[in-house]
Formats: sequence, C-alpha cells, structure tokens
Amino acid sequence: MMKETAALPLEQAKAYIDTIDFLPIINKLERQHGWCHYEAASISDMYRNFLYLQKKYGKTHALPPSEEIDEFWHMHILDTKKYRHDCEIIFGYYLDHYPYFGIDDKTSLTDLETAFATMQQLYQHEFGTPIYEIRTWLSKLTSVIKQPFSRYKPKRVEG
Repeated sequence: MMKETAALPLEQAKAYIDTIDFLPIINKLERQHGWCHYEAASISDMYRNFLYLQKKYGKTHALPPSEEIDEFWHMHILDTKKYRHDCEIIFGYYLDHYPYFGIDDKTSLTDLETAFATMQQLYQHEFGTPIYEIRTWLSKLTSVIKQPFSRYKPKRVEG
C-alpha cells in the first residue's frame, strides 16, 4: 500500500483536475479504439467530474463510475506514471480501481445499483445534470468495425 502524501485542498484539486491534459487519452481512444473526438472529449469531462466527486465524497461513499467513465479511467490508469502523479496531487494517495464491486462475495448487484444511484445524486447536485450515456449503439458498432483498421501494428522484425 502506498503511503499518503499531502493532497491539494478541494478547490485547488478541482482546478488541477480541470487542467489535466487528457488529449493523449482522447487521441488514443480515437485512433486505436474508433471513438469520435466529441465522444472522447465529452467523456473526459465526465471523468474529470468523477475525479472531483471521488475527492469530495470518496472517503464516505462508494462511487462507481458509468461504463464510459470507467473505460476512460482504465485509459488513465494505463498511463501509470501520469495516473500515479495525478492521484498524489489530487488525493494524496493512489486511487485504487476495484472492478469487482457488485460481483464479489462481499457486495451484490443491488449494492452496486444503490451506490451508482448515490453517484448520480451527487453528480446531479454538483454539476446540474446526471451522468448519461454519450456513445450510441451506432457509434459503438462503428468503432468495433473501424477498430481492426485503426490500430497501429508494428511489423515483426526478423532477427
């Protein structure tokens, strides 16, 4: 377990969250996963809000993300050095991702649904709108079709 370091106060953390450069993640989602720019940028805004809610309420509430926010969170986590740095500044510790909430032997799907309802209430309260799905079924289908053609595949070097 990582030790806690001094984190920014809430309003300074919010200002930091608002300035995190997520363009590399947005570009990767576009180029390698077939997302359109508008979708990736919109979800990055919701992810920023998710980070803020985690900062403000995460120690007292389980706050599961939507599926799209979760996908964006995964991309942030994969940039391990940047994610670790951002977490230290925002939270003072590494914000763990527990992907088994609702399906482990300690929690149920009802627990997950209740926690997400709380997340929705807090999101609505703080940002004036609920979390909503950005990507349509057509957009998801299009990205699945485009995906094999959009990934950079390095050629194997014979040695």
